[in-house]
Amino acid sequence: MPPTRYNADEVTRRIERLREAYEVVRVERRRDEPVETFADLRGYAEDGYIGGAYVWVVREPEQAHDLTESMPDDAFGDEDRVLLGMGRGSNHWGPAGGGLEGFDPADPGSGETYEDAAVREVAEETGVECEVHGPVTVDRLVVEDPDGADEVHLAYVVFGGRYAGGSIDVQPGELNGAAWFSELPSELHPNLDFWPEYWADRGEDA
Repeated sequence: MPPTRYNADEVTRRIERLREAYEVVRVERRRDEPVETFADLRGYAEDGYIGGAYVWVVREPEQAHDLTESMPDDAFGDEDRVLLGMGRGSNHWGPAGGGLEGFDPADPGSGETYEDAAVREVAEETGVECEVHGPVTVDRLVVEDPDGADEVHLAYVVFGGRYAGGSIDVQPGELNGAAWFSELPSELHPNLDFWPEYWADRGEDA
């Protein structure tokens, strides 16, 4: 039998939609080493798992909440800040987000878009409402079966976004914490090594 490329066509279709919807989409394709947990991943793919969506949520100074009367007189203003969360079982900070819901492999195009999933996950995990305005990175991942030629195809999208309301109220089953950072922490997730440069050069669309 020929190898099965789980959800390869769906991932391709969704990445092409992102390319059509936004002017600039940076897609990185990488092939993972075969993993011993491939059978579990295959099961998730058969159930409709095709990856995740995350948001680099930026809050501008004028969007910060008013200071309380108890704050000292020399407290002033704010600055651009980005929302980062620390996942359970992790000591690293990264953008909030999570997996897409509702995709049925028997029904191409079904379920959430990456944008819908990103906004929903940020709200569920952190209590913060946001708007997304375009993908910063799209990571297309191919995972191989160590005992055969089958593959699982996934895509993980990080969007730039803007704060739209709410205040931090973390989902304790998902995150150890969340905070607004004006300078990126040193404990940034290793997959985000280019983000410090992006944060410094983000311009008005970060």
